[in-house]
Amino acid sequence: MLPSTWAAEVEQVTLYTYHQAPPFITGNDVGLTYDLANYLSQNSNGAYLFNVEVLPRKRLDFLLNKTDMIIPWVTPVWFGPKSTEKYQWSKPIMEDGSIYIWKHEGVTTFSQPEHLKGFHLGGIQGYRYINVDKLVKSGEIKRSDTGSEQQLLEMLLLKRFDVGISPYSASAYIMKNNSWEDNFSYAVHHNFNRQFLIKTTNTELSNYIRKTSQDMLADKDWVQTIRTYGLSTISPLNSGYSSSESE
Repeated sequence: MLPSTWAAEVEQVTLYTYHQAPPFITGNDVGLTYDLANYLSQNSNGAYLFNVEVLPRKRLDFLLNKTDMIIPWVTPVWFGPKSTEKYQWSKPIMEDGSIYIWKHEGVTTFSQPEHLKGFHLGGIQGYRYINVDKLVKSGEIKRSDTGSEQQLLEMLLLKRFDVGISPYSASAYIMKNNSWEDNFSYAVHHNFNRQFLIKTTNTELSNYIRKTSQDMLADKDWVQTIRTYGLSTISPLNSGYSSSESE
C-alpha cells in the first residue's frame, strides 16, 4: 500500500482496457493488466499511480473521441487506417496472436487454413478468423463456437472438436493454470504485437510510457511477472499470418 502522503501527491493515471479475458483479467481486480498498472506505478519514482478501468469496446471508442486515454494491449490496425497519425504508440510490449490448437495425441497437424478442410473446428463466439471464415461459409470446414477460451480448450480435451483457434496469450495462461501444457499441440494462425495507444497532451506522461515500454521486456521483474501467466518475452510466435481481425 502506498503511504497516504505519497498517494495524495502523485498523479492518478487510468489504464483503459476492453480486454476482459485471461491473462489480462483473471478475477476481480487481478490479472496481467493490474500487474501492468502496478509495475508502471512502482517504476515511476512516485510520479504516477496507475489504476485500471475496464470498458466495453464500443464505450472505449466513444470516450477515445472525447478525452485523453492510455490503452494497453492494442495495435494500430484495430483503431482505423489513420490511427498512427491520430495517436502515439509505444514500442511492442507483448507478441501475441491466434493459434491452431489440438489434442497432442492426434496424428494430424494443423498449420494453415487448408489443413482444416473436412475437420470440425472449435471457435469462440464473435471471433473472426482470417482465411478460415470463407472456408466455413463454403461448407468445407464445420465450425462450432464456445463462449470462452476456457470452454474451447475443455471441449478439445473432450474431443468435441478436432482443432480450435484461440488467442495465444489466453491459451498459454489456461494451459499453465490447469497444468494442460502436455495435453495440447499448437501452431501459429497469425500474430501481432500489442502496444500502448497513447492519447495525451501530458508530454512527461507520454515519454514515461514510451520509455518504460522500451525497457520493460528486458526487466527481470517484468519477465518474472509474465512467466506466472505462462508467457514469455522471447518471441513465442515466430511465424504466421499477419492480420487485423483478432483483438
